Amino acid sequence: MIYSKVRENLDNWIKKFLVVPNDKLNGWSPCPYAQSAINKSSYKIFIGGDIEFDIKTMGKYSLGADEVVILVYEKFDYPDPDYFFNLVKILNELILTKNDLIGLGDHPESLEIVNGVCFNQGEYVLILIQSLSDLNKKTKKIWKSKFYENWPREYLNEIFLHREDPRNKIAQK
Repeated sequence: MIYSKVRENLDNWIKKFLVVPNDKLNGWSPCPYAQSAINKSSYKIFIGGDIEFDIKTMGKYSLGADEVVILVYEKFDYPDPDYFFNLVKILNELILTKNDLIGLGDHPESLEIVNGVCFNQGEYVLILIQSLSDLNKKTKKIWKSKFYENWPREYLNEIFLHREDPRNKIAQK
């Protein structure tokens, strides 16, 4: 992979999709906090090598001022989305969540569709590493503003795995 091409593709996905309000999402952009990350230059992109090694390294890494670190892999290195998501789940449980981090996976062969909107980047296998406590805080805030109002229950169950679920009244306090 050529870093400049990867960077250009991901920057285009973020700027032309993640931050753009969408009528099918009640006027919300797919990622309500992406514009803030762009404005603050608080996201980093790294080409990954081996997911296990990369996640172990991230588990020791402080995000500092970064809101998101995106690890990028070729699709042919992780062709099986079930294997990929299971690996991310296990590494979240064993490493990341214990260090107040969470890895959110994106695989081009496993479409994430909400209300007719496909959230996937589409070309690369991605792991977006974020602060777990910060993500939980932001999720509670946008939950109250009805961001997730019409999202399918099955999808919400998946995205709140390893996170505070705002549907739980205890988490909303």
